[in-house]
Amino acid sequence: MSVEIHPLSRAPARCTEGAPAGSRLNPSNAIAWGVTIGQLCSLFNLTPRAIRFYEERGLVTVTRDGRNRRIFDHQARQRLQVIADLRRARLSLHDIRDVLNDTDGDETQLKQQVLAKLAAQLQALDATRRELVRTIEHFAGEPASGRLNG
Repeated sequence: MSVEIHPLSRAPARCTEGAPAGSRLNPSNAIAWGVTIGQLCSLFNLTPRAIRFYEERGLVTVTRDGRNRRIFDHQARQRLQVIADLRRARLSLHDIRDVLNDTDGDETQLKQQVLAKLAAQLQALDATRRELVRTIEHFAGEPASGRLNG
């Protein structure tokens, strides 16, 4: 899927210091490139409301363009990708916030923490599966293990 990335029409003040009023930013200035919330919805299969919710909860930080639209820079897009992936894996927002805050952009630490949380979640799911099999066997009056292996 291709997403059009465009320069901001009016950048935040920190990006335009010393520039003449109304001037456009140089496209080589990486902070000036971003995508809109609609483009992110398509890219990460999220709703606009979910993205705004993550912003309200402090999980992602955005800038605004001259028309007050949210513009997501590279770091914000990376964080949203992690959030979307971890939500699909059914991690809680509390766990996601902990991972993002504890790793502070360190990709190696992020991967280690995510793998640890996913491994713990998998163990919990295995325990739930075993309990469900026992309950089915109880109500069926026969071992269900042959039918429910997975």
